[in-house]
Amino acid sequence: MPNVKISDLDDAAPLADADLAELEQPGEAAGTRSRKVALAILRAYALTSPVNAQSGTSYTLALSDAFRLVTMDNAAANTLIVPKNSVVAFPVGTRIDLGQDGSGQTTIAPVDGDVTIRTPETLKLRKRWAKATLIKRAVDTWDLEGNLEAAP
Repeated sequence: MPNVKISDLDDAAPLADADLAELEQPGEAAGTRSRKVALAILRAYALTSPVNAQSGTSYTLALSDAFRLVTMDNAAANTLIVPKNSVVAFPVGTRIDLGQDGSGQTTIAPVDGDVTIRTPETLKLRKRWAKATLIKRAVDTWDLEGNLEAAP
């Protein structure tokens, strides 16, 4: 689809999930702080709750988790798995907020060495109600920052 403004779209505009929308950061010069985001992600965000509450002991992130809060609510230790790009192709720049709502500690786990998660701390949320954010920086590279357990 050629470049068009949202305000110029009509109800008959043929938009597909793979089409990209360019989002610009307010207050920045045009094109200097923009990101292209698949419409599938924008639709998932707009059509669903901003929170994906999980109660099991393991959960693998899905494309619909982009720009949402994923909470783990279990009394037992639990794992949030970050899949490799070939399985779930989050666009670079995707942010996913994480929360430990239960008393069981949440560990963020990259898939079998195929995914790199960069953080100055451990890959564990510090305590109940702790929050952190994953930011995709490259194809299989994420940054993790937030209320994490201190590195030994």
